[in-house]
Amino acid sequence: MTETSAMPSPALDQPPIPVRAVLRFVLGLWDGLVWLLLVALPGVWQSLNLAGFALHFPYVLIGLVILGGVYYAIRAWADGHLLWFSAVLFLLGTWM
Repeated sequence: MTETSAMPSPALDQPPIPVRAVLRFVLGLWDGLVWLLLVALPGVWQSLNLAGFALHFPYVLIGLVILGGVYYAIRAWADGHLLWFSAVLFLLGTWM
């Protein structure tokens, strides 16, 4: 009589991680770092007085809204929108 193990193999129970989910995570992380390093930090550093704040703070908010679009595109599994929002955020970051 053969006995079977009561503990199933963990390698058989877990499905493989989909490549698209990993790419979405990496692209979302990259977009967050682009916003932080290229838009938010320079915008805050250049807001020394009221004129600098009025000039640079709207771009920080625009970048934050675009980052919200990236988050929504990730949650909605909309790849085309994700790439579009990522490209626009990168353009805003390079312009800042």
